Amino acid sequence: MSNVIVSVAENGVLVGTVWLALAHPLIALGAGTLGLGGAAWLAWTLGRRAARALRTRRGRSTPTVGAGTGPMAR
Repeated sequence: MSNVIVSVAENGVLVGTVWLALAHPLIALGAGTLGLGGAAWLAWTLGRRAARALRTRRGRSTPTVGAGTGPMAR
């Protein structure tokens, strides 16, 4: 049942997007630009968090500057 709901929602979004692009192309362009920018920001943020998690998991966490926890602090 959930697949049917998602499919109907996707069809509704598609129809709405096509209508918006035909009726108000500049608004559609702005919405698309914001969507792509948001997706790029999200990918960049998640990539940084994943890299940080992998460094921490391997025991190579990068200390913050001035924290006094690095190898040179001893």
